[in-house]
Amino acid sequence: MKNRGNGENKNTQTMNKKFLKKGLNDKSASFVPPRSPSFPLVPFVYFSFPPVHPRSQNGFSLLELLIVVAIIALLGAAGSGYYRGFVKTVELQSVSKTLAEDLRYARSKSMIGEGGVKWGAHMVNTSGGSQYYELFSTPTNYADAGKAVISTTTLSVGLTFSDPIAGANKDIIFTKISGTTTATTVAVVSEGKYATTTVVGIGTVY
Repeated sequence: MKNRGNGENKNTQTMNKKFLKKGLNDKSASFVPPRSPSFPLVPFVYFSFPPVHPRSQNGFSLLELLIVVAIIALLGAAGSGYYRGFVKTVELQSVSKTLAEDLRYARSKSMIGEGGVKWGAHMVNTSGGSQYYELFSTPTNYADAGKAVISTTTLSVGLTFSDPIAGANKDIIFTKISGTTTATTVAVVSEGKYATTTVVGIGTVY
């Protein structure tokens, strides 16, 4: 009795060989890969981090420290100069405004004829010394023995008159009732900055 199982195995092997041979010769034949396991593919994500270096223990170099100090010094000098210039500008504007107000006050007193006298201002520019002005009343002029000094205002340190010039004085006297005067200017200077007060003939001050 022949072994039937062995015959079937031989037939199967023969068929497989034929199929393989046909598949290799037939370019239209497609290869079907084996089925992968039935679970989803999970993509791999790679993260790249910069290398971590130990912190330098050397600190700042001498050159770096010198550069920082130089920058701080420059900023400090610039800031100090700006602040000083700003303060001087404010002082100039303040003294000019105060002088203008005092001149208007003197003119108003002359126009109402208070005391039956004239009113005015006397500016003094002492060379290398005091810088101030006085409000006064007088029957005629500042040199009159009957004059009376109403108030004295001294300029702040660093402020000087440029008009009147050093060593000179200037008087502004308003006529009674009309309030007119001789047109003139008064200028104050500080570190190259100027503030000018102008008086026109009709007595207007600005």
